[in-house]
Amino acid sequence: MKDYNVLKKLIYTNGPTGFEDEIQKLFTKLISPHVNKIYTDNIGNVYGEITGSEEVPKIMINAHCDSIGFMVKYIDDYGFIYTQDLPGHITTDYRMLPGTDVLIKNRKTGKFVSGSFIPSQPIHKLDEADLMESEDRENVAIDIGSHSKKQTLSYISIGDYVVLEPNSKLTDVGKRIIGTSLDDRLGLFCLIMIAQELIKSRIKKKPTIIFVSTVCEENFIGAAAVAAKTTNADIALTIDCTTATDQVVSDGDNIVGKKYGWISLDGGVALARGFAVTDSVFLELERICEKTLIPYQIDVCGEGSENEQIQPVGGGIKTGLLSIPTRNLHTRIEMAAAQDVENLIKLAVTFVKATARK
Repeated sequence: MKDYNVLKKLIYTNGPTGFEDEIQKLFTKLISPHVNKIYTDNIGNVYGEITGSEEVPKIMINAHCDSIGFMVKYIDDYGFIYTQDLPGHITTDYRMLPGTDVLIKNRKTGKFVSGSFIPSQPIHKLDEADLMESEDRENVAIDIGSHSKKQTLSYISIGDYVVLEPNSKLTDVGKRIIGTSLDDRLGLFCLIMIAQELIKSRIKKKPTIIFVSTVCEENFIGAAAVAAKTTNADIALTIDCTTATDQVVSDGDNIVGKKYGWISLDGGVALARGFAVTDSVFLELERICEKTLIPYQIDVCGEGSENEQIQPVGGGIKTGLLSIPTRNLHTRIEMAAAQDVENLIKLAVTFVKATARK
């Protein structure tokens, strides 16, 4: 990878959906050396602009800074803490929550309190039938080691938010990136690396390129529409993570692939085609991949990403969606391939240069 330490800083900085101040401050610091100016909007998006010629299309490249998280909604008499996902609906793979370490931010002191999600019953008190069933989400509690409601309330309050305790590593096997909040800190990492390359590149008529770190994507994707209106871009590329369906195949009939399509780690950049993607942008991205031998795979439709909100803004913005195949999405052990990240950066840089030459 280009600089794994930059990604590690992004992963270890707090910023769940709706509470992105800390990650936005870090993004501002990291991208500032590679852009001409920085600005923000009222909703919390951060913009880093490389100012260029007005004779070529203005390009916005965006990725969301927020991660999944929870909010404390109830504390029982024994001091156990019950939460809901921040958007108000389930966004986390709660099947994997028991045994997961978390940090609860006390809004009054600004300090974090450590805890862990626990199952509702210890394994030695369950029969075989119980072990075959997943916990109900509302029964998965957080234990901070307290012995009573009063003691827990001396550390946290109802309405405090919770994040998965960060972790990251780069494996020797396949150069896999494993960590918390890869969705979409990988996207922010790409923005910084793309800006770093483009600010020093010699393009005869360099377009204005605006890198946007958007907020609240895990809650609603409307902040991207604010970004589109603010930048008034002609073309927008959204960078996100997409589900790698190579994780588990139940049998030789490949039911997963038939139902969801086939997206794999090391398969290349996932190019969305279909819903809310401008086909001329997709075709140009595909042409570049084939000409420069950048591996790619097709993510059919690619629904649920910010380009949906960007495309209809103003007189309409041409949109493309580049995604990094990721396993274990919305867990503490998300996994992506470093090579796919590198190829996405290369593709975005090449696309910008090709657009400037037209």
